Amino acid sequence: MKNYNSGSLPGIVSILTKIRIAVSQDYAPPVDDLIRAQIVPYIIQLLKPTLFKEEDLITEALWIVANIASRESDHVNYLMGNDIVQKVLPLLEHPNFHVQENVIWILSNICGESLVYRDQVSKYGIADKIDKFLGKFEGPESIIVCMAWFISNLCRGEPYPAFNDVRP
Repeated sequence: MKNYNSGSLPGIVSILTKIRIAVSQDYAPPVDDLIRAQIVPYIIQLLKPTLFKEEDLITEALWIVANIASRESDHVNYLMGNDIVQKVLPLLEHPNFHVQENVIWILSNICGESLVYRDQVSKYGIADKIDKFLGKFEGPESIIVCMAWFISNLCRGEPYPAFNDVRP
C-alpha cells in the first residue's frame, strides 16, 4: 500500500485492480488476509465524496467490497462494523452505472446475509433511494436484474420488514 500513502492515483488504482482480481477468485480468495493486514479499511476510506469523480478508483474499491460482501458471514460483519452502508449509499446517485451496479451488489449481499442487516439497510430510507434511482435510470439491463435481486433480499424472510421501511 506504499502507493496509497504517496497519493499516486494511478498507483492506487493499479493496486486496487490487483486486489480486485485476487478477491474475485473462486478458490481461496485472500479476503481474510486483507482483513488481517488492515487493508480493507483503507479501501473503504476511498469511498468518500471527495473522490467520487475518480471513477476508476471508486469502481475498483466498490468491486472489491462487493466481492468481500459476497463471501462469508464474518466478512459481511466486518464490513458492517466499518459502516459500509453509510459509505456506499451516496454512490447510488453516482453518474457511472458501474459504480451504481457495485453499490447495488453490495447492498444485496448485505441484505441477503441476515434479517438484522436487511432491517438495518432498510432504515436508511432505502425504498425512497431505490424509487428515485429507478425513476431516472437510463442504463443497462444488468442493473435492473441486480436491483430486482436487491429488492427481493430487502423484502425476504420472516418476520417481514416493516412495510413503511420498504415502500417509497
